Amino acid sequence: MSDQPSPSAKGAFSLREFLEWSSIGRTKALTEIYGGRLRAVKAGKKLLIPTDAAAEWLKSQPAVSVSPRSGVSAKA
Repeated sequence: MSDQPSPSAKGAFSLREFLEWSSIGRTKALTEIYGGRLRAVKAGKKLLIPTDAAAEWLKSQPAVSVSPRSGVSAKA
């Protein structure tokens, strides 16, 4: 069993939990939040990412296609 929180187990991720769940860095996550591509809310001083927003963000990421000639690329 994984130590990472499951999106269905709670209503929102802390930033640290989201970073573990998504395997991206803090700078990238904050860029996505402040760029309006990842919805986040504040609860006092704490930044929270609703689990539905995390799942929606992940689905919006480009798919990877593998071509035997050119290797791996992202589909736009």
